[in-house]
Amino acid sequence: MPRLLLNALLALALLALAPFAAAQTADLPQPERSTYDDDLPAQQLLAVYLPENAAPPYPTVVTIHGGGFFEGSLRTLSPLVRRFQAAGYAVVNITYRLVPDTLYPAPLEDAFCALAWVSANADNFGIDRQRISVLGESAGGYLAARLAAVDDPSPWLAGCPNGDADLPALQAAILYYPIIDFMAEDFQPIGGALSIGLLEGRRGLPDDGSRAAVAALSVLPDVEGSEPPFLIIHGDRDRLVPVTQSLLLAEALEAVDVPAEVLVLPDADHGFAARVGSGPGAEAVAAALSFLAAP
Repeated sequence: MPRLLLNALLALALLALAPFAAAQTADLPQPERSTYDDDLPAQQLLAVYLPENAAPPYPTVVTIHGGGFFEGSLRTLSPLVRRFQAAGYAVVNITYRLVPDTLYPAPLEDAFCALAWVSANADNFGIDRQRISVLGESAGGYLAARLAAVDDPSPWLAGCPNGDADLPALQAAILYYPIIDFMAEDFQPIGGALSIGLLEGRRGLPDDGSRAAVAALSVLPDVEGSEPPFLIIHGDRDRLVPVTQSLLLAEALEAVDVPAEVLVLPDADHGFAARVGSGPGAEAVAAALSFLAAP
């Protein structure tokens, strides 16, 4: 059976089970919170959600919220996190330092530091190091893409308490409406404004003095063929991050023979990841669970 047809059938089955899963989330085990770096414990937080009726070692998803790099918390993706937990996954839901209180590369350093914490603490939580995937939305999708694409994370791990831990080879990457290339022509002026906020902590657009630094933020130069399979989900009515951002990444991955599936949801705008009860959010999480379950 073709994989796309299999995924479609799995997605339909998961959608049928969605009401049951939603009813069960209130009874799931509560998360255990920790810090992955004690320098700024209020900002460098994570929460570990363990499945109830599964035996370790658990397949695990590291989730990263969006918010334009200037907002978001452990609560942002909570309904989505619970859906994965109900499906038998351990979930490590992370936060990261936000602008304007901090600047790039701090959010990326935090994402790598959190992943190092997961690796260092895997045995304590029954996490299967061979089955760790990453999921991010919007700005978190950018960070998730960098986690999956960067070959040498050592520059981003300097000063991280678990920086000497062996980072896991990610099993998969799931991106919801990710930011990929801040300088893409059809992502202006939003992409330029986000990049200046991230790099300089101010409002504005790139100029001749900052254009090279903004271009260097792109995910695309990191893509070289060693990445895990990607599922990229985007709405075709996204008014903040155009769907072409996802298509750019998919094209780059396919050019180096990395499996990349793109799910374009009709009439869907930005920010549906946590709305898992119906509409594009329900369709997206069903597709994500089917993608992870496929052989």
